[in-house]
Amino acid sequence: MWLLTADGLRVMSDASSFPVMLWSKNWAILSLHLPLPARGVSTTQPKVSSRFSTLCTKRTFFAFSYIENSGNRFRRGIYEYCANETTPLEIMQSSMAGDVHFMQALEEDKPVRALIRAINRMRGALPRIFALSVMRNNPDAPEAENDENRVDDFRKLAEVVWNKKAPNHYGSEVMSFNTIKETFNTSVEEFRVMKKNVKDYLRDDQTRRFLQRDNAIQGRDNFSRQDALDQAFVPKTHTVWMQGTRNSAYDHLRSRNFESLRNIHEQYFRRPSQYGVHA
Repeated sequence: MWLLTADGLRVMSDASSFPVMLWSKNWAILSLHLPLPARGVSTTQPKVSSRFSTLCTKRTFFAFSYIENSGNRFRRGIYEYCANETTPLEIMQSSMAGDVHFMQALEEDKPVRALIRAINRMRGALPRIFALSVMRNNPDAPEAENDENRVDDFRKLAEVVWNKKAPNHYGSEVMSFNTIKETFNTSVEEFRVMKKNVKDYLRDDQTRRFLQRDNAIQGRDNFSRQDALDQAFVPKTHTVWMQGTRNSAYDHLRSRNFESLRNIHEQYFRRPSQYGVHA
């Protein structure tokens, strides 16, 4: 039985068990196991079930073999994200997955382009991929050379950097491939600066004294001075009440205004809930 979805995807079905396969000329995309429809119910627009399995026929799109060993670090980040931090179903639920451009890329044997098209509108996917691209775990490296084992923290910073450098309209429109490339390149340079500044800030003598200051004063909500300093990895911007101004921890870190940044972290320590920060 041959079916056609509302999006124009070609679908093949065995009427007895009703498994569905989305496919292109070169790529098997997904096998969806759908319940048999009630008698009289049209099957021209089958709904995706949460029960699915990837196919082993043709070249399986969700095996990611076409990107696994790429020498391009952005593509390596895509592979790590897709293989470890999301699922094929979540990717296919993206509003861009399965559209005409997605299918055209597969027809042209450009699976990476199709994959990027699909994840383009997944919330948080591109910032996370950037973070995975620029901060990679190296379990074989000596502890002192592994950024003090703060890979996860630096990945948080990388996500903040990406969101700073991405176009303002991102989220309401799809980023073009050229825009993604430009954003990646500018974010790499920005992250290099911000990463160095964070490391210098945490090693600064005054910052070390900050940890010992006013030990009798306890932060609220079990929020310690170390917790306050750790907010350097997720710098925020706050509006100053009654003044109509904005106090940006990101800008202070970027310009190496460590004193102003410590003042913000002191306020975090004393009133974490007011600033929406937590350990």
